[in-house]
Amino acid sequence: MPTRDRDRIGSAVQFDECAHCGRELESGTWQPVRTVEGDDGVLSFHAFCDDECRDAYDPAAD
Repeated sequence: MPTRDRDRIGSAVQFDECAHCGRELESGTWQPVRTVEGDDGVLSFHAFCDDECRDAYDPAAD
């Protein structure tokens, strides 16, 4: 099952694509993730298709 996050009202959010390259994430497989803390202190989770995309991801570019 793809990595899940919670939106601001607590509902589960499923990640369907890599946060870096946009490639579709495969259901039922493990994906690397990165946690980013926003300026407001809220944590966001980003799922990636592989370790290379996770390492190349620049949260400042979002």
